[in-house]
Amino acid sequence: MSLLLVSRQAHAETALLPYKPSTLCFPYHLSYSTGLWQGSIKLFLEERSVEQVKAIASIRTCSTNWGDGQYSMVKTGVYWAEQLGVSFTRKLLEGCDGSVQAT
Repeated sequence: MSLLLVSRQAHAETALLPYKPSTLCFPYHLSYSTGLWQGSIKLFLEERSVEQVKAIASIRTCSTNWGDGQYSMVKTGVYWAEQLGVSFTRKLLEGCDGSVQAT
């Protein structure tokens, strides 16, 4: 039983680590419609818990047409969830103090 509790504690302490220090990159080609590349970000966020989205420090979008990243934007997971109307956006905005629990 103690091994199970240690495992749960380790999971609780590390579950968000992949999202915090990373920059998630969503490259797109300028010929894509805006809805296509934004839809990819929206789908990705909808498949995450509220806590995971809040932990995403940066999502970068960049055009693959320009090697210098001329068309690039870096925003948080919460920013993109709000902009794209992710279904749990209201919970995100209400719980920015960390009070919202995963469903």
